[in-house]
Amino acid sequence: MKRAIAWALVVSLASGVALADDAANKEASDHFRRGVGLFGEADYRAALVEFKKAYQISPNASVLYNIAQTSYQLRDYASALVNFERYLAEGNPTGTRREEVVSTLEILRSRVGRIKIVTKTPDVEIAVDDETIGKATATPFPVSIGRRRITASHKGSAPLTRNVDVSAGETATVDIDFSEEPKKGP
Repeated sequence: MKRAIAWALVVSLASGVALADDAANKEASDHFRRGVGLFGEADYRAALVEFKKAYQISPNASVLYNIAQTSYQLRDYASALVNFERYLAEGNPTGTRREEVVSTLEILRSRVGRIKIVTKTPDVEIAVDDETIGKATATPFPVSIGRRRITASHKGSAPLTRNVDVSAGETATVDIDFSEEPKKGP
């Protein structure tokens, strides 16, 4: 039943995505349609790749909704939260769609915590569960609750890995100190 509802929401959005007829937007539309088909087949990982590619080619706030729905189905609650929030801000949905997204955000907030990276080393790249987040900053970032594997990389040093348990609403701090680690070979 839940899958049928989610599928209906994706299909309802598919008809509402307005993409121009130029080549790039046709490519984006093709990726979007493939994503819708894959979502309907419950191939959520592949659907997510297609939705992200569509958004990369032609940023359309409506596609953020599909990315969020697919992330939710994959139980990547942090990604779902971020993309539903972006959809609200950029897509400005109204009526029942807005109510549905706001209600879903309440559920997601109970399934997301945050991680704060503390490091004195500049230009540290961070990955969570093998998904690249970007450069470490002082700003905590959302993660799905549970045990998360943090990998920090810095040029000239061996990558550091830390495991951290994150609870809902919690901000877990992860200290990254490359000065304590042996340097990589020449």
